[in-house]
Amino acid sequence: MRVFPSFVWAVRDFTLELKMGNKQITSDEYLESALTLKSGSSPQTEQYNLPRRCLRHFFAVRKCFVLPRPASTQNMRRMEELTEKELDSEFLEQANTFCHYIFDSADPKTVTGGPLGNLAEVYVEAIRSGKVPCLENAVVSLAKIQNVRAVEQALQFYMAEMLSIAQLPMCPEELSDIHTVTEKKAIDVFIIMSFNDNDQIYQQELMVPADTKNCEQNEQYIFANVEHKFKSFSHFLFLSLVLGENV
Repeated sequence: MRVFPSFVWAVRDFTLELKMGNKQITSDEYLESALTLKSGSSPQTEQYNLPRRCLRHFFAVRKCFVLPRPASTQNMRRMEELTEKELDSEFLEQANTFCHYIFDSADPKTVTGGPLGNLAEVYVEAIRSGKVPCLENAVVSLAKIQNVRAVEQALQFYMAEMLSIAQLPMCPEELSDIHTVTEKKAIDVFIIMSFNDNDQIYQQELMVPADTKNCEQNEQYIFANVEHKFKSFSHFLFLSLVLGENV
């Protein structure tokens, strides 16, 4: 599943050599090397791999641009006063290449209000607290916020659908059939809204309470009905004994 059209990574103040061993590499190859996953399943490895896995999974097109420092150390102290001619020529070349790609080749991405709002909240909160916005933290936070809401929306859909179709009390087989169909629809609602639930942790949260709640409702209805009939029969039996009638 690819949900974003392209990913552009601009690395500023780049001082490394674009080499892998003794081989010269491109900036795009440098990016792909940086996105290589580590083997293993430890928490540290999973934390390292998560943002890289997301970038590899959701962005089919990935580009990288490396920009050296725009000026010497002395000139960097007065960056706002520098003219374009005083900037480093290699920096200008890379900056122009970057701008041409953005204007000519990078497709815009339309983001729906919910996820975009959640992402904005994560970044604003990071800035307000004095922290540097981190892509890794943003991915985790966005996934949690979005998936919790997706579970809530799917459960609401499930309950509304079940209440409109199921006429309790009913036999377990009929209830099970209705539950199966409705649960599938609720999962579809969840999948549309969910984000990065690769291990289906939140989807499992959706499935368990949905089944349990309706079983409990059916049982409560049946027990209440039985209790009502038992009380009615007891009342009838008491009156019969008082009046001396045979039951």
